[in-house]
Amino acid sequence: MNRLCAALFCATTLTTALTTALAAAKAPVRIYGDALAIARRELPGGAWDKALPPTPDARASDAEAQAAVNAALAAAVKPSVGQAVLLGADAQEFWSLKSAFSGELEGARFRQTGAWFARKGRRWFVSNVLAGSPAADAGLKRGDEILAVDGKELEPVRSFAGLRPNDKAKITYKRLAWDKPATLALATRVESVQESLLRAMEVSRHLYDFDALKVGYVWLPAATHPGFRRELEKAAEEFAGKADALVLDLRDGFGGADLTYLEPFFDAGKKAIFAKPMVALVDSGTRGGREWLAWLLKRRGRAQLVGSATPGDFAVGKAADVDGFLLYTAVADAKRPAGEGVAPDVAAERPLMYSDGADEPLAVALKTALAAAKR
Repeated sequence: MNRLCAALFCATTLTTALTTALAAAKAPVRIYGDALAIARRELPGGAWDKALPPTPDARASDAEAQAAVNAALAAAVKPSVGQAVLLGADAQEFWSLKSAFSGELEGARFRQTGAWFARKGRRWFVSNVLAGSPAADAGLKRGDEILAVDGKELEPVRSFAGLRPNDKAKITYKRLAWDKPATLALATRVESVQESLLRAMEVSRHLYDFDALKVGYVWLPAATHPGFRRELEKAAEEFAGKADALVLDLRDGFGGADLTYLEPFFDAGKKAIFAKPMVALVDSGTRGGREWLAWLLKRRGRAQLVGSATPGDFAVGKAADVDGFLLYTAVADAKRPAGEGVAPDVAAERPLMYSDGADEPLAVALKTALAAAKR
C-alpha cells in the first residue's frame, strides 16, 4: 500500500511538473497570439492578412516573445492606421500607461527615482528629472550619461525595484563627454507616475522676474486626472494677478488632455482666467491630447509655439494586460494626417546627450513671452 501511494505521489508530482513545464513552454506562443488578437480587434485597419513574422518558439524567453510581437505589430500597423506596442514591466512607459489607465491618482505604484531615461545606442542618458523627486535632490541633470547602478548596467525599473525604503543606489555617471566618471547616492520613492508628475507640476511652477515685467511658468505633464486640471487653473489664477505673460510647457510627460484644459485661457462663454499673452513649449514629447492643445493654441492665435515640431501623434489609446505585459493600441485620428506634427512659430532645439541640464527652448520662450508682453 505504501509503495502504491508512493508511486501515485510520484506520478502526480511528475504530472504536475510536466503540466507546469508545458504551460511555461506555451507562454511565448500564448503571449504572441493574445497580443495580436487584441491588436487585430482594436485596429481592424491593420494589414493582418499579410505575411507577419513567425510565432516565437515555445522555448523562447519573454523578451524574445515581446520582440516577436512588436515585429509583427510594426509590420501590420502603419501610422495611418494607428499605433501598437507591447511593453514589459522594466519599461518606464509601462508604468506610465498603467498609471494613466488606472483611473486613480495612486494607481500602479512602483519604486522610482524621479529620473527618466533614454537609450542612445548602447548608452543610457537621463532624459528628464522631475522637480521635487529624489533624482532632483541628488543632483542628477538631464543629459547625464548613466554608466552603472550599483556596479551594473542600468535597467530603468529593475535597477531600483529591490531597494528598501532607506536604501540608496550608487550611480556612476558622466555629466560631460570628457568628464571622468563620478558617483552619487540616489534614493527612491514608491508612488505612481501620476503622483510624481503632479508633484513636479506643483513644484516647478515659477514666476520669473524681469525687472518691470514678470512671466509665469507652468508645466502640464499629463491630463489623465482632475488634479492636473485643478493645478493648471491654480496657476492661471495666480499668474493672472502677478504675471504679464505665461509660458505653458507641453513637453515630456504623456497625453490625455481634452479641450476643457484650455478653458482657463479662452473666452468661451465666460471670461478667461488668464487672458494675457501666452507662449507654449513643444517638441517630440508633446503627444496625444496635449498635442491637440498645442495645435488649437496655434490655430486660434492664442499662443506662440516655441521649440521643435510635435510628432503628429493624434490618437486615442487603450491598454490591455497580456500575460504581465501591457499592450498599448491607439487609433489614428482621421482629422489629422498621421505624422503631421505641429510646427513651432519659433524654432529652438534641446539636445539631450551631455547637455548639462541646459534648456535653450525655455530661455527662448521666456524671451518671446517678454516681447509679447511689451506690445
